[in-house]
Amino acid sequence: MTFRIIIICILITIQTSFKKAHSQELIAAGVLAGIGVLSFHYDEEIHHLLGEYNNYYAYSTGKYFLEPIGGGYASLPLLALSYSYGKLKGRNEFSDFAIQGSKAFLLSRTIAYIPKYLLHRERPYEQQDPDKNVWHGASLQTTNTSFPSGHAASAFALAVVASKEFKEYTWVAPVAYSFATLSSFSRVYRNQHWMSDMFAGCVIGILTGYAINKMPDMLFISPSYTKDSASISMILTF
Repeated sequence: MTFRIIIICILITIQTSFKKAHSQELIAAGVLAGIGVLSFHYDEEIHHLLGEYNNYYAYSTGKYFLEPIGGGYASLPLLALSYSYGKLKGRNEFSDFAIQGSKAFLLSRTIAYIPKYLLHRERPYEQQDPDKNVWHGASLQTTNTSFPSGHAASAFALAVVASKEFKEYTWVAPVAYSFATLSSFSRVYRNQHWMSDMFAGCVIGILTGYAINKMPDMLFISPSYTKDSASISMILTF
């Protein structure tokens, strides 16, 4: 029964995310928020069930192929390549995706880290006997930052932006959202997050991508470099 609930949740995530109109993105975020609340009740059951179905190849595919896109190790270099290609070939959709995608990535990650450091929920792998209800409250500690999933937030933010910037290609949205879903679920499968962490991250990502698409100039990014350091400043305008 629990395994069926997991599959249904994933399928609903993909199905609702396929909607490309902005109003439907908000509906999708609301649906996912509801599923996230439901999944919190089953977090521990899902954790134990996935432990029984652990597979080396699925584990490795998630770790080395799916998750780097959401985590930034692959997505940020790909965004840089997209920008360069767009400028060199005069393909504005690629350069625009790189710019807006970078904004969505940084903003979604920043928003995700606020509850991470306010709540400090323990990750499943950090516990000998995983308990979903271990929250340590606000601090500057870098451990116990399970809720929400930053990978899910950035993966879905990029998917929303990609579906808008490449809307003339009908296959982009299904592929982008499916990849974001699998990348996010991999974090749960690999014991890095609870299922409710993933859905919370999905909601943050969709809302962030929606905001960037609706107000592309809302976030101004200014990189700065010195001989000894580098930094990025973000300015939000409303």
